Amino acid sequence: MNSLCDYVKRNLEKMGFQTLDVRKIREGIFEIRTDKEKLILKTSRSIRNSHNNFIKKFLLKKTFKHEVRITRDLSSLSHHTEFNTPDLVLTDDASYMVIDYIEGTPVDYKQDYHIDRIVLSMLSFQFTRLRIQTNTFSKVIPSLLNNKFIGINQRLLSRRLKELTLKQKMKLVFIFVSASLKNKKVRVPFNLHNDLRVNTLLDKDSVLNIIDFESLVSEKKWVLTDILYCAFDSNSFSFNGKLFREYLIKLYENYGIAINGKALKTQTRMILCYIIIRLLSSSQRDAYKRMELVEFLKILLSKKEFNQWYSKNIDSTMHVNKGI
Repeated sequence: MNSLCDYVKRNLEKMGFQTLDVRKIREGIFEIRTDKEKLILKTSRSIRNSHNNFIKKFLLKKTFKHEVRITRDLSSLSHHTEFNTPDLVLTDDASYMVIDYIEGTPVDYKQDYHIDRIVLSMLSFQFTRLRIQTNTFSKVIPSLLNNKFIGINQRLLSRRLKELTLKQKMKLVFIFVSASLKNKKVRVPFNLHNDLRVNTLLDKDSVLNIIDFESLVSEKKWVLTDILYCAFDSNSFSFNGKLFREYLIKLYENYGIAINGKALKTQTRMILCYIIIRLLSSSQRDAYKRMELVEFLKILLSKKEFNQWYSKNIDSTMHVNKGI
């Protein structure tokens, strides 16, 4: 990794940047301070761990190339004013990329302030035309890796979900199959980030700064994924109904897309199940937090309890707009 950093520094010097300091932020990501500005060096996960097998390395390489392509596409767009993304400074398209450093404060999605601006930024990002919507090959691997039906079944086979009974796992499969059959595609694709909650910063003008695009896909089916990720707080298990409602209103008013009651409920249940399973699949959760996640999952698995939760957290915020 040190040799790669040295290689990048030499290339930056050729571009007129004098490197003053390099600081590791986390595995594979570095902050580079130059005489002109701060930059971020991000390396492909395929080169960080030599123990990855051939298939995993192949998929990680494709994912990183996808992220570079998206970052370049967004960098080339000068007309988006409702959100910001990092500019691409330098890359070899395979193992590393250097982007500019974006300032901002983490978005607290539990709060109700700046909701209008956050929603406008999110929707503008989701409807920006990118190459993933026209290039079939470039969206195949990311789409497969972020396919919710594939992902849920893969995780259900994982040993990390030891807290779940076989009956609960079977119920999850049933919910996913049923939701997949019921949920219909919308007419235009969304750019779904798939990890938006932890990859957004709010600048001084309350505009979203969006980073990290390795999981971004073009989606016509589970289009509420990003907003549900942001509205639902997995730490307190609270739900920001005002944010969710404002998003649905602006989606209809600005883009003419209405998510009806049945589709709304189907997507909400399925995506929240997916979020909980993803969190349970992580080895970073302690025993108490895992127990809390399982208890909330039980609510989602029970039709009666989910209906009660849905009525309290979503139905109660929708009554002022009957068109949704």
